[in-house]
Amino acid sequence: MKIKDNFWNNLKKYNPEQYVGESIDPLVVVSLFKLYESQESTSMESIAVTAFKLFPDKFSMTQFPEYPDYMRVFTAVRMHLKKYVEGDMKKNSFLLNGKGRIYAEEILERFEFGTGSSSKPKKEFKRKKNTKLILAVTKTIGFKKFEDKNLDKINRFDICETLHCTTEASDEHLRTNLATLQQMANQIAPNLSYKKEAEKVLEFLTFADENWKRLMK
Repeated sequence: MKIKDNFWNNLKKYNPEQYVGESIDPLVVVSLFKLYESQESTSMESIAVTAFKLFPDKFSMTQFPEYPDYMRVFTAVRMHLKKYVEGDMKKNSFLLNGKGRIYAEEILERFEFGTGSSSKPKKEFKRKKNTKLILAVTKTIGFKKFEDKNLDKINRFDICETLHCTTEASDEHLRTNLATLQQMANQIAPNLSYKKEAEKVLEFLTFADENWKRLMK
């Protein structure tokens, strides 16, 4: 409970100048990315509250500005962001696919550095983000089974969790996310601070790739 409380308490709203001119849709993508990074629930309600806390002037109700406007988030997720978001209304769970995470990083770069800044701080920002994504893999159920040598117990659900997809995700999306994580891990591996973790994640992702048909039954 403390971890979850810390997430919500530590959410700081962005300065409106950082996202001036942005529409609702990219801000919803950023909100979902924040939830994903912190391994929080990605229900529609969680996305709405996160968006409201980060961007209150964009996601507050007109008549009651102290409350989040759920429908703005619902419309964005269900109508406008199908290219970036996968999910299931019955399970009330939504995730960014590979394209969605890349898009989220691009938006966050704009917030952080603007459009005309030098490439060096942008590269450092992206490296830190990618490192977080790879470290998140080490906390998944599938990775822990892999570490414990329980390879026969790794299943489709575990792989989908690792790849930040729902079990209903298409094979194309799953493969795209797998390739994205492999690329990130390869980029991080030369960094001595995270070399061990990145190499272990690569081993796990390679195992998933080589045993794809069996694991995805």
